[in-house]
Amino acid sequence: MNVLGLFKYFFAIFGLAAIVTAIVLYLDTASFMKEAVSGQGTLENVRERRVDEKTICEWVLRFHTEDGRPIEFSTRAGTRCSGVRIGDAVPILYSPARPAEARVDDFFALWGGSIIGGLIGPVFLLIGGIWIAAGRRKRRRVAVLKREGRRIETELEQVEQVTSVKVQYRHPYRVVTRGRDPLSGDSRRFLSDYLWYDPSPYLQDVSVPVFIGCDDPGRYHMDLSFLPRSPK
Repeated sequence: MNVLGLFKYFFAIFGLAAIVTAIVLYLDTASFMKEAVSGQGTLENVRERRVDEKTICEWVLRFHTEDGRPIEFSTRAGTRCSGVRIGDAVPILYSPARPAEARVDDFFALWGGSIIGGLIGPVFLLIGGIWIAAGRRKRRRVAVLKREGRRIETELEQVEQVTSVKVQYRHPYRVVTRGRDPLSGDSRRFLSDYLWYDPSPYLQDVSVPVFIGCDDPGRYHMDLSFLPRSPK
């Protein structure tokens, strides 16, 4: 399977993973909110880290529980770095049973992960699903053409590189042949699917089979199954 073919599965898997992550984060936050109580914390420190040329921060906060116990906790990486100072008061939420798992009382800090995952997950899953379904539909169409269509032999006209398409800095190739339409008798051109290597060395002095739909000459498939999967 070529790199382009793998992308559809990446989209679907990533989308599904994002949806599952969003659900897990939502259930975790919802469970936390059921038993959480409000409190006031004090910003003790801001830890900065460089990740992928970006600065991310973790807040270190201290607060006291209702029974007076001092608790210190750190926020998750990704908290904003600007607009805060050491000693600032920060509203927090914590579970009396697990005060060390306290969280900043901020809508995005609480629900942002599940919202983002819930938004992008279905989009990626839909794109990947449509892409996969289209591939299966195409394979079925090709199978029908090979089984029920009319086979003709065509001659190589050229192998062209499709510069309008680019994947991972590579342009695909396309085989162009010419043959006689069995219904009209006219000479016509046929185009292959994209290939990710130059097949020219394997097309010397050979005819290329094309299967044409009996009821619709516009439907056809150029059979290049005799080509190797990759250049030798």
